[in-house]
Amino acid sequence: MKLKSDMFPYPVLSKELDDFITGDFEVNISQKKMSLNSILLTFNFSLSNSEIDELIKQNKAKFAIHIEGQASSYRKLFFLEKGETRKEIELISESTPKKLFVNMMIIATSAIKNYSNKGFNPDYYGKDFVIPEIEKGSILAYDTMAELQVDFANNEYGSLKSMVRIAKYNKKYMEVDLDGDVIQINLPEKSYLAYVCLSNSSKVQQRLLLTTIILPAITVAIEKIKRLEVDDSKEWYKSLGELLKKIDYNIEDLQEESSMMVAQQLLDFPLESSLYEYYMFEEMKNE
Repeated sequence: MKLKSDMFPYPVLSKELDDFITGDFEVNISQKKMSLNSILLTFNFSLSNSEIDELIKQNKAKFAIHIEGQASSYRKLFFLEKGETRKEIELISESTPKKLFVNMMIIATSAIKNYSNKGFNPDYYGKDFVIPEIEKGSILAYDTMAELQVDFANNEYGSLKSMVRIAKYNKKYMEVDLDGDVIQINLPEKSYLAYVCLSNSSKVQQRLLLTTIILPAITVAIEKIKRLEVDDSKEWYKSLGELLKKIDYNIEDLQEESSMMVAQQLLDFPLESSLYEYYMFEEMKNE
């Protein structure tokens, strides 16, 4: 919801209003693709008003971010703690609408008695204007509402799945074959049987497979790309290049990047939760 002047019966600091003759409140927003399924929003707050700044120091007000989806029930409110001027918020594809409306504000976190501010516009409010009470939850300042178009690269790994094949062979170790048009992961027969069973099981077990099998294979592929040891005409190379573009990497310029880190980004950081989720899964089975 866009904030408007007629919503406030008292002066509010905003570049959209004439309530103040001095002071400024501004928030810079940046987006960064963390993986195919997650985007990191970073908010940097800047305030130039000594009275409101003092209220924040006294824990009577806080920087706040309200995010709302278009035509959906998606609504979230975030507060920054005292002393913070920067906030990072991670958006996940499965729960985030494509279009977001974001309001950045300073909100009273307790009732404020006899609120006055040297920045109040005397043409509107006269000299030495005092507000008897600002209620808890009232907005003291806001920046122009931001409309964000959130573009997640891929909701279900898509072409990453299509360029990887799992096969069995008669050896005791896992092998990654990059000579064909797909990345072929060869598993020992018993491991392959376990993979087939687990891949049709719970999401917890599927994410564990990403960590134990797919992650090292993608890491090997990226490492060999960096060493110029692969054929760039292969279909898997082209598909991987397109996926890397979606998380702001150039497949021909990975020399300074960690192969393991890039692979984890492509797989939506499976290690972060897979081991703990599997541990909890086993604990619940044993209860």
